[in-house]
Amino acid sequence: MYHTFYFFSRLSYQLNTVLSQARLLECFSQQKDELVLRFYTREEKDFYIKADLSQGISMLTFPAEFARTRTNSTDLFSELYGSPVLKIIQSENDRSFHFHFANKLQLCFKMYGGRSNILLHNGAKVLDVFNHHLKKDLDGPIPSGRELNTSVFFHDPDELRKAFPTFNKRIWSHWEKVILHKPDPEKKVLFQNMLDELQRGPMFLCKENNEVYLSFFPESEVLLENQEPILISNRLSQYYWQINQFFKQKEALVLALEQTIFQARMQLESAEKQYLQGVESRNYRLQADLLMAYGHQIPKGVNRVHLPDFSGIAEIEIRLKQDLSVLENAERFYRKAKGQHQDTERLEKRMCLWKDKILHLNDELQKLKSVENRNDLKPFAKAAEIDKEEPESLPYHLHTFLQYEIWVGKNAKSNDELLRISHKDDLWLHARDVTGSHVIIRTKKGKNTPQPVIERAAELAAFYSKSKSESLSPVMVTERKYVRKGKNMLPGQVRVEKEKTILVMPKE
Repeated sequence: MYHTFYFFSRLSYQLNTVLSQARLLECFSQQKDELVLRFYTREEKDFYIKADLSQGISMLTFPAEFARTRTNSTDLFSELYGSPVLKIIQSENDRSFHFHFANKLQLCFKMYGGRSNILLHNGAKVLDVFNHHLKKDLDGPIPSGRELNTSVFFHDPDELRKAFPTFNKRIWSHWEKVILHKPDPEKKVLFQNMLDELQRGPMFLCKENNEVYLSFFPESEVLLENQEPILISNRLSQYYWQINQFFKQKEALVLALEQTIFQARMQLESAEKQYLQGVESRNYRLQADLLMAYGHQIPKGVNRVHLPDFSGIAEIEIRLKQDLSVLENAERFYRKAKGQHQDTERLEKRMCLWKDKILHLNDELQKLKSVENRNDLKPFAKAAEIDKEEPESLPYHLHTFLQYEIWVGKNAKSNDELLRISHKDDLWLHARDVTGSHVIIRTKKGKNTPQPVIERAAELAAFYSKSKSESLSPVMVTERKYVRKGKNMLPGQVRVEKEKTILVMPKE
């Protein structure tokens, strides 16, 4: 309701009283969509007008003082400097008013919400505008208002709305409440009373659903009642930033934090799933111990045996490599047990970290929800900016395709880390004979990885390599367990076995 003819007609009247014969000393902009004008009044005092014409705000305020910065400050409308204000005229039934200066130039405040602008003009000719992105304002016409016959009353609601286009939704909503259950003969008098309130009654700053707005009628929670438009405008701006923007910012921060918690829970579930799969898988150490205990009973050259576990209750099937002795098979299982133990430790550590993070984030969420002012909100906003600028460091870029995760290493050091955190049964890819990122496809237990997924990962491996510009690039594919890192190898260097090569087009 701030942008109504009824408010600006009162504002222009008060400004006319305050600024008559005042001289414009400077007019400058320090921020996009913000213009500051400094007048020197007959009482030998500075008077400031600050116009914030950004979309969604478009508000005028009148600060007692304003400190101009030395940098990033641009002078505008210098043609008006030193010229006295003769009068300020409100456009009839329009949300615009005009400063008339002694040098015959005018400055039009066109307060049209998201299309607000300030125009320097000489009569009907536009000389300059503040917001140049509103290109139509350069060609005119200058807002001049329109005549309306406000003495006519229509009982038909549609005709009445056409006759009073200066009313907005809140005014019409108030009118609907006023005439509820009222007979037609009373409506004309009630309408005239409402017009008198709009033109001469007190103004109210009201709050509803965490939004502060200007009203000509007491509604919802009344924060301020006053007749002076300059005071109303200043307080509305103050409430806007304290309340309207506070709740918008708080809502956005809560939403972002809830999304972070959701993502953390997904990471925890993934780690728990991998952990349970590892627990349910074969116990390599037990198999190795059984082979050592019953090795003398196992004939040579068999590919599997059934041995009783140490409880004597159940039997365990152990698959053997026929070309290895029982001792060598046991050593193989001990190596696997070591890797299994390391995987378990890594997953346990990962789960603990995510659980701690979720507890911390939930605690922060409860604190955020209890915040009731902008000062207490600042630490959360600052933390959100830090998180945005410095996201959690992962050694890979995550891609998904057909519900498969594809990890692309960020650099040589990250490539080594990628090998460490991936599973031995995952697929490893790398562009052949050129430097580039290691790529891992996270495989699914008991399922063959679809060929389209392998091809998509190969495209990424080719794209993130020196063969990026080639029309076709050869890419190596093998299981992660056949990729080994030697002790003296440089970051990113590996030894690869049992690889296959596919040709793909590099594609991000």
